[in-house]
Amino acid sequence: ITIAASVLYYILQSIKSPPSVDFVSDKIGISSGTILKCYKNIVEYEDRILTPILLRKLGRKKATI
Repeated sequence: ITIAASVLYYILQSIKSPPSVDFVSDKIGISSGTILKCYKNIVEYEDRILTPILLRKLGRKKATI
């Protein structure tokens, strides 16, 4: 469930007014520190696990084609 919470937080960061990690933490019941730790790993490897098109749609900096 930690990975799912972190992926949800990752995706939510692409919207105009994303909720805070504390909001997601409270709703899901996973500590914000745990979510952020996993989130940082997702961001670190996002260019290896997502296509350039998805990265661009999510507004990520590493998105280049």
